[in-house]
Amino acid sequence: MANDVQPLELIQLCRLLNEKFTGKITGQGTDDISRQRNFYTKALAAYYLITETGASIDEAINASIDGGGDHGIDSVYIDSSETIWLIQSKYIDSGQGEPSLGDVNKFENGVRDLLKHKYQRFNNALNDIVPVLNRTFDTGLAKVKAILLYTGNALSDDRRNMMSDLETAFNSPADPSFLCFTNVGLGTCHNFQIEENLPDVISTEIELENYGHIEEPYSCYYGSISVAQLKSLREEFGRYLFDANIRQFQGNTVVNQDITKTLSDEPEHFFFF
Repeated sequence: MANDVQPLELIQLCRLLNEKFTGKITGQGTDDISRQRNFYTKALAAYYLITETGASIDEAINASIDGGGDHGIDSVYIDSSETIWLIQSKYIDSGQGEPSLGDVNKFENGVRDLLKHKYQRFNNALNDIVPVLNRTFDTGLAKVKAILLYTGNALSDDRRNMMSDLETAFNSPADPSFLCFTNVGLGTCHNFQIEENLPDVISTEIELENYGHIEEPYSCYYGSISVAQLKSLREEFGRYLFDANIRQFQGNTVVNQDITKTLSDEPEHFFFF
């Protein structure tokens, strides 16, 4: 695959972001490309907040502090459970790779300064919500979720370690879950999109035979059902039987690229992966 061909997950995600946020979010930049990238960056953060916190579309959009002086934090949202969501959002055109080390470091420093109440280092958009932030911290119930959100497919150990060290610095035996870091890549974003359109969960019973568990070369649970059972399930539920695990052919997706790579480079591992 040529490097300039976007994976289907990213194409579908961008289509959804356009449908939901065109006319509601304005991208900033010096040319059309930079404005479009900034639009997707802001829209991605808003979509995540709507999906994960139940924020309304207006609340999610208004959570943006993206711009000069944002200190690496693109959105700040406080939900009804006194959880403070701090998001760095990065739109990556290729659908591959990860945020730069410098961007992650900037985010780490921004989260650290916000938790130390060094608000003077931030822009006016952040300072406008300082009273709400302080009230939330003062409840003694506050939790903080630092979310690295991006349309790539990897996160290196150096970036993970940076955020893990940040968790260690702010968590304590008395409150070991005060700060939680999560990285969210393209695959997870695509799953959010899929789950919006899934039918009701299928409830049924099957008889599993010849089941077992092995540890080498990878941990694996296995079992089998009869062809007659499979035929009956297919007749009852049709294509919905496979929707939760997406076994309809999706085209040029990251997952399908990885499947192809396994078949060509590590065929002996195909069963396990």
